[in-house]
Amino acid sequence: MAHHHETGYVDLREKRLRYLGREVAPALRDELGVRRLLLGRGWTLEGFCAAVRMTDGPPRPAG
Repeated sequence: MAHHHETGYVDLREKRLRYLGREVAPALRDELGVRRLLLGRGWTLEGFCAAVRMTDGPPRPAG
């Protein structure tokens, strides 16, 4: 499924989501607050970040 849908890791601490990237180190993945996202059909990472008011969204393409 991850090949057909956007995926990434977030950190959830103090009721705030922070985007960590598409890949994270195994030690970081094991931390309690780190979760992997798998977005459903029609969602983009940017759209999800806006919908949940994530302050540290994914890096935006240059240009």
